[in-house]
Amino acid sequence: MKSIDSDGAVLTVSEDEYFREHAYVLRFTSDSTFNLNTSVNLAQGNYSFNQKNNISISNYQEYTEVAAVDTFEKKLNELLIKSMNKVNKYMIIENMLIFEGGFGEIKFVKI
Repeated sequence: MKSIDSDGAVLTVSEDEYFREHAYVLRFTSDSTFNLNTSVNLAQGNYSFNQKNNISISNYQEYTEVAAVDTFEKKLNELLIKSMNKVNKYMIIENMLIFEGGFGEIKFVKI
């Protein structure tokens, strides 16, 4: 994940090392499931495609319960959990995947 713009806040993921391996890396693991770990917890959810450029994301949540100590990481994790379940559209522009919803947008860069 590169950044999240939600509810008036724009947060950018740094290149720091995080407690959780593959933090903020979006991985589609099946035809209906994805992983997107936060900085400290394992997290996953479900998705489905409805129409062209429309996606429905549901049940995105953390499955472990480690607390982030860093205030920025904590805010980023909370905003990510809150926003992902509101995603309803996506765009692909060059090497960037952009999720959109009523909250704003989440940007991912291909690695």
